[in-house]
Amino acid sequence: MAKRNLTIWLMILLVFICLRVNPAVALLIYGDFTMQDGDDYYPTKENVTIHDSTGQTSIVTIMGGRAYALLLLDSVIANMSGGAITYISPRGTSTLNFTGGSSYNIKPYYSGTVNMIGGSVTYLSAFDSSTMNIMGGSIGNLSAYHSSIINVFGTDFLVNQSGLTGKWADGTPFSISFFDHPGHITPGDSTYQHVNLLPPVIPEPATLLLLGLGAVMLRRKGGA
Repeated sequence: MAKRNLTIWLMILLVFICLRVNPAVALLIYGDFTMQDGDDYYPTKENVTIHDSTGQTSIVTIMGGRAYALLLLDSVIANMSGGAITYISPRGTSTLNFTGGSSYNIKPYYSGTVNMIGGSVTYLSAFDSSTMNIMGGSIGNLSAYHSSIINVFGTDFLVNQSGLTGKWADGTPFSISFFDHPGHITPGDSTYQHVNLLPPVIPEPATLLLLGLGAVMLRRKGGA
C-alpha cells in the first residue's frame, strides 16, 4: 500500500512540474484580441487561435509583442502593424491586413485573404481558394497552390518561372522568388501561373474591400 501511495504522489508531482514548465499550449479566444509591445505568447502559448464571437466578426489588432502562431478562423479580421509572429494562417473567410511587423510563414487556406502592404515575411504561401493582394513590403519566397490567386500591384515588372521583380507604388524596388514545394504542387502547375500583375493602388480600407470583391470575381471567372 505504501509503495502504491508513493507511486501516486510521484505521478501527481510529475503532472505539477509539467504544468509549471508549460502552463498552456494554446490560447483560444472567441472575440476581439489585441497584442502590443511587451506581450509575449512565445513559446508558452504555442497557438493563439481566434474565432468569431456569436454572430459577430472578431477584430484582431497586432501592434507589437511576439507569438509563435496566430490562427484566424471563421471570418476574423486581423490588422498587423508591428510585432513578430512566426506563423500566421487566415482560414475560412478571415482576412489579414499586414502593414508592418514580421513573420516567417504566412499561409492563407480555404477562402482566406492576405492584404500585404508592408512588413516582412520569409515564406508567403497561398492554398485552396485563398487570395493574396500584395502592394508592398519585403517577401522572400512566394508560393501558390490549388485555385489560389495572387495579385501583385506595382510597376516595372519583370517575371519568369523563377520569380518577380518590380517597384511598389512608392518607387521602392522589390525582388521575390517563386517557390514550388514538391509536396504541394500538382503536375503542370506553378506559382507563376497564379500571379496577376496589376497597376499600383493606394492601400486604403475602401480599396482593400474592392480587392476582396475583385478576387471573388476572378475566382468565378476562372471557374466558369
